[in-house]
This record gives sequence, structure tokens and C-alpha cells, in this order.
Amino acid sequence: NVGNYSEIKQQIPTGVRSIDLKQKIILPGFIDTHTHFVNYALSKSEIDLSTASSMEQIKNILIEFKKSSIEDRTWISGYGWNSNKLQNSKKLDRKFLDKIFPHTPVSLSSKDLHTFVCNSKALDKLNLEEANLPEGSSIGYFSDGSYNGRLLERAWLLIEEAKPQLSATIKKQLVKEAISQANEYGLTGIHIMEEESAYDLLANIRDEGDLTLRVCWHFPLEMLDEMIERGVKSYKGDEWLKIGGVKLFMDGSIGSETAYMFHSYKSDPDNFGYLVCSAEEYYKTILKAGLHGISPTTHSIGDKSNYLVVNAIQKVMKNPRVNSKELLPRIEHFQIARPEEQNRVAENQIYCAMQPAHIGLDAAATTRKIGKFGSNSYPFRSLLNKGAKIGFGSDAPVVSLNPFLGIYAAVERKGENNPTQKSWIRQEKITPEEAIRCYTFDAAYGSRDQNRRGSVEPGKLADLIILEDYTKYDSNFWLGAKPLLTMVGGEIVHNIL
Repeated sequence: NVGNYSEIKQQIPTGVRSIDLKQKIILPGFIDTHTHFVNYALSKSEIDLSTASSMEQIKNILIEFKKSSIEDRTWISGYGWNSNKLQNSKKLDRKFLDKIFPHTPVSLSSKDLHTFVCNSKALDKLNLEEANLPEGSSIGYFSDGSYNGRLLERAWLLIEEAKPQLSATIKKQLVKEAISQANEYGLTGIHIMEEESAYDLLANIRDEGDLTLRVCWHFPLEMLDEMIERGVKSYKGDEWLKIGGVKLFMDGSIGSETAYMFHSYKSDPDNFGYLVCSAEEYYKTILKAGLHGISPTTHSIGDKSNYLVVNAIQKVMKNPRVNSKELLPRIEHFQIARPEEQNRVAENQIYCAMQPAHIGLDAAATTRKIGKFGSNSYPFRSLLNKGAKIGFGSDAPVVSLNPFLGIYAAVERKGENNPTQKSWIRQEKITPEEAIRCYTFDAAYGSRDQNRRGSVEPGKLADLIILEDYTKYDSNFWLGAKPLLTMVGGEIVHNIL
């Protein structure tokens, strides 16, 4: 029941626990619309390079890890190095790693997960012939034609195939710990963009009764034919596990200078980024999916990439053979979008799954790499004013899973979420209430669950959080905000009241 205490007091059954919130706020549980959640969980067993701001610091972190590491490791993984922080990031290459790890395979992913660097021992384990590279990926070379250890975009699949996997027991334990942490952040739902093994692991945890997050899985393109054959339809499932759309990639990222732009990058007048697939190929793929009731979930960051993606989605949704009412086309990131595309996603009800906390990473880098052509970045205010539907998320492990940092970023738009910095493209700021809605009701819309979750109403699932009254504080409140209680399906899963 929802209402004034005096009105519902008489309806409370005997023996039911009563909690006096003492003027605190009750909100719907938060939903993260874009994560690599199992990857995030498993990264806790890897080297964390996210704090490094120089090559010397990276060197020191790797050396310290080597000192404390078990010598019989068959592969060493790391994550989080940030080319936007490192003045000489190109020096992070095969030779740099070989000096520290000459005998053990090592692979390190960048913070945006679009660039990977391997040492020689790791490269020896990979099948790096050009013909074997996953579509939309590439490898780097030194001037002498030898491999420099850099792998771009979906070449990470070669690393995943080569490196030994953690045991099933360790994986499950790490994922359960991540679920608990997510609840502590006030999350009651997530979307995952991962392989089937991630979904299977979460399904196994659900079957054991330990899943306290509602999950929507967007499956990889490689599974599309299989899903069609199985008769899968998007956004079907139960209250704990749903299947979303087919995850596609249209371009790369600004940090790696692979996001596809109308204008070139400052460092190279011939570089406009690149497309993972052609516009025609993309259209044919999402038409095929749409004809079978499967929605497209498309990674698209650059303004020209977003232009092409919106074109194709519009065309599919108007196709008389497609039941457009059963589809929910999503664009993941929609980072730089011209006003024309902003209007079109609003008019055509194309869902935008966006990550405000990325502003902390991208403010300086976008200005440096594309200058004024980045002025349409993260256009939250413009999109909301036009009536577009936005769901917020993190893209963890790229940034923290903590949604309150995302609220701060959307409200203040500060580089590195640093209160002392100037707001970037300040006209695109939104209010705390709008940001909360993007993490709750509009986030629930992103899995067609707005009638079951996302607001505090009679008849909806009791996915709730308790928070201090943020209206009594300035926006810096969000930088340290934590839920006092998290409830999922009426069960308390986190409580520090």
C-alpha cells in the first residue's frame, strides 16, 4: 500500500515489521541500463590501473603486483589504464610489458574497453592473422612491421579465447559479491551486455535463490540466428531474468579515436573514426532481427554513427513486414548527436541508454580530440526537452557501478566529477529529480517494465531504497550518497538504518 501513515495504519497485518523513516526519502530502486556486470565482478581478481596518471605509475603498479603475485599464474590480466590521463600512452606496448613480465602472458584493457595491450608471451597465444580477426577489430604494428601489442575493438575476443578461465566456483563467488555491492549502491536491476556464459551464471545464481538483482540480458550478434531459431522475442522472461535485444556495434569510442564522426580528429585530418559494419549491413541485420521480434541494442557514439543508426532504425520500424509495436530499439551511449538526430530519436521513440558518469572521463578528452565538434555531447537537457526517453547506466567496469556518481555527473557535468572544475556544456545540465527518473521509471521502460517497476505505486514490485533527504543539501551530496536501506521484491537486501 502507498499513502499517508494514518490512512494505511489500520491495514498493516499483525506481526509486520514497521520502520520509521524519520523524514528520510523513499525512492524506487535504481536500475543500471548498461553494464558488463560479470566482467565487472571478475575484474576484481585483476590488476587495477584506473588510478594511474603516468606511465611511471603504471610501471610501479605492475612491479608491485609482480612482487605479490603467485609465480605459477598462467595469465595475468589488468584493466583501467586511461589514455586520456597518460601523456605517453603509446609507450604502453609489448616491449614495455616484456621488460616487467618476460615469461608470463599479460593483457591489459583500457578504461573504455576499446583498446587492449599484450606482451609477447600473450601475443604468442593469440591467432593474429588478419583473416582471423573478429569483424570490426584491428591490431597495431611498430614501424618495422612487428606487432606492437595493441589490439583494438573486438579483438578482445582473441584474448578471451586464449587465456585460461577462472574456476566456476571462483566466478560465482565474485559475481555474488558484486551483486551484494550493487544492492549497497541502491541497485535493484541491471542490464548486461555480455556473452551467454554471463547470463547462464546469473541464471544459476537465480536458481539457487541468491539473485537480488533483476537482470535484462542483451545478447551478442553472433547468437542472432540461434535466438531466431529458438523463437526468442525481445523483453520476454520472468521478473528476475529477461532477454533484451541483440547487441550490435556501429563504431568505437572517442578516447580511442574510433568513434565515427562527420569531422576528423584533431590529431589526424584523415581519421574520422570507423564503422564496425557498413550502414547497409547494419540495416539488413536489424531488419532480420526485427522481422523475428528481436530489437536492436546498438553501441553508437560518434555523430555520424548515430546519424546512420537512426536512419536504419527508422527504415526498419516503417517496414510493413515488421511489427514495430513489439520492438524497443535502443541506442547505447548516443554520446555525440546533432539536434537532427536528437529530434528523430524522440519522434520515433528510440530509447537512449546513456552513461552520465562518462562525462568525468570524456570532458577533457573530447575537447582535446575533436574540439567544437564535441559540443553536442551527452545532450541530456536537449533530449528531455524534445521528449526523448533516456535510461541512465554506468557501463561498469568502465566507470563505477555507483549510480549516485552518475546523478552528480548529470546534474553538474564536471570533469573527473571534480567540484572545482567548470561545468562542461553546462546548458545540458538536468535536475536531480530528472536524473533520478532516468535511473528509475525511465530505466524500467528500457526493458518494458515500467508497469511493474520504476516508481512507488500500488501493484508494483517492492523494489525500494531509503535515502537521506537530498533536498536539504547541495549537489555535492551525491558524491558521497549511499542508500540506508535497499529492498528487492519486499525483501531487505541492504540495511544500515
